[in-house]
Amino acid sequence: MSTMNLKDAKDHFIESGRLNRNVVRDDISISWYKCRLSQLSIDHDGTICQNNKKIKTINKFDPSFIDYLDSIIPVSYDFVIADENHNVIYRRTENQTIENIQCIEEHCIGTNAGALVLKSGIEQIVMKHEHYLNSWSELYSYGIPIREEEDLIGAIMLIASFQPTEFDINAIKEKLRQFEKRRTKTVETEMKELHFEDYFTYPEKYKEIFIQSLSRLSVINTPVMIMGGKGSGKTTLAWFLSYSNGLSPYLVNGSNIPKIMESEIIKKALYQYETVVIECFESLSPENKQLLTAYTEEKIISKTSEKYSNYKAQNIILTTDYTSEDQCDKIDLKLMNRYSVNTVKLKNLDVFRDDYREIVKKIMERYELRISDDVISVIAKSRDINTFKDLSGFVEEVKEKNKDKSYIDVSDLIYKKEPDIHSLEEQEKKYVSYVYERMDNNISATAEVLKIGRSTLYRKLEKYQIDTTERKPK
Repeated sequence: MSTMNLKDAKDHFIESGRLNRNVVRDDISISWYKCRLSQLSIDHDGTICQNNKKIKTINKFDPSFIDYLDSIIPVSYDFVIADENHNVIYRRTENQTIENIQCIEEHCIGTNAGALVLKSGIEQIVMKHEHYLNSWSELYSYGIPIREEEDLIGAIMLIASFQPTEFDINAIKEKLRQFEKRRTKTVETEMKELHFEDYFTYPEKYKEIFIQSLSRLSVINTPVMIMGGKGSGKTTLAWFLSYSNGLSPYLVNGSNIPKIMESEIIKKALYQYETVVIECFESLSPENKQLLTAYTEEKIISKTSEKYSNYKAQNIILTTDYTSEDQCDKIDLKLMNRYSVNTVKLKNLDVFRDDYREIVKKIMERYELRISDDVISVIAKSRDINTFKDLSGFVEEVKEKNKDKSYIDVSDLIYKKEPDIHSLEEQEKKYVSYVYERMDNNISATAEVLKIGRSTLYRKLEKYQIDTTERKPK
């Protein structure tokens, strides 16, 4: 056991900037250390200076930035991201000790590299024996500051049972600099006001009613359910409602989540993002449907729940391919009751066949195209266009192929042929080639089977560029 006294502990801290757990053995030393660490920081030249900390509301850690950090850190490391107030805003770990940390200063008494980075503003490494907590005695921690221009806005703390390599650290720092450089150069554009008509094309008589039904769904902190068949615009409406409130949604597809990870993914989304969109939520496990029910009742509705107080989500938008109440019987009844007041049902293209001409023209106008009446007739008869999504995709394809045109005629359309349908000429070429091959490239035998003359067969073989070299007997 160390016999270093309190004065020596102070000297050690001033010299090294961190605390060896073998140095501090009593509550007085720990209290002194915590107080000292909360008041001081280390300037860039290494000298200790007073820090007048400004309390800021951190909004720099948008989902894309966090996802980028997650992608550049090797999977061999656990890591946490903390904001300037030491709060953990993201973690990737399977270690239960790390999983329970919400504030890197409080739980670890500031002896980890992340807390030291936020106090010093420079990179820090803490060796195994230098962590105060016994649970960290077999771990290394390495802290990397996150800056926006000159401001320190947070820290990345790598955690591993081995000492982080210089190669890994330099690679992460370089990729972080590249991202910060790109973000600094990005010119902020003024967010244009969203208009429903720019994203949904309904007949006038229905559009007005539908917009009125959306008014109650545009209230923040209100759970929303969007029902509609495939291609009816459920995802578009979810993003529209989110951005109308100035919020960026985090999208989860319930049908694509690996079941073994489903709970963790749902909890992560609720914990980190203000708006969570869950598509095909009917595919979720009963446990996670119950979680959504409890969360909307206790967190969003009453806003008094301590159980979910650490979760960030204030808006949950669910989408489902179900279009009737009978289908919804398969979903948790309590969850359906909670969302029943704020449910919107989207109609698809097949419902508006009487208004097809009007809808097609409006979508074409959205892409600055005019069309002939024959074009509408051809589109209406197409087997490939059955939903709003199909129609929009088709128009985008037409626009892409006819970039220099503002008027589209039938000759400009892109025909999406079914695999088993060919032109008469294609069918003839295929059949002539088949018979000719079966007859071992024998002209006379092939002509006899096809019931045509040898000269006619020669012309067809030449037209279709079929090889007329006779095969040698085997």
